[in-house]
Amino acid sequence: NIKKTVGFWGIALAVGFYTTFVLQSLWNWFAVPVLHVASVGYWAMFGLNILFGVIFGGNKSREDHFRWEGVLKMLDACVPEEKRVDVQEALKQEAETGIWIDAGSMVFGQVVGNTLTLGIGWAIHSFLV
Repeated sequence: NIKKTVGFWGIALAVGFYTTFVLQSLWNWFAVPVLHVASVGYWAMFGLNILFGVIFGGNKSREDHFRWEGVLKMLDACVPEEKRVDVQEALKQEAETGIWIDAGSMVFGQVVGNTLTLGIGWAIHSFLV
């Protein structure tokens, strides 16, 4: 499990580096000539990516936590006593495998989205601007 966690963090870091590259490219292709601002370096964009991630993505996990806590309490009240052990075992199995599938899907979606955005941006920059 530790190997999976370290591997996931490594992949997430690589996706973050790739996202920074996409953002830097788009900024330098479009914002620099239109807004007459300076181009941005890779590490400055990396910092901006982190900054905006903290500003705009910080509270979702707290809201989600309280929402899911309420849902789980309601569901727990609905499960008959004789089925609780079966339900807990099924939830445990789902948590062990489902979290990795969800994480992999999220990372894959981010990479595909970044690549499509970069490709469209490159085409516009190269052929239309």
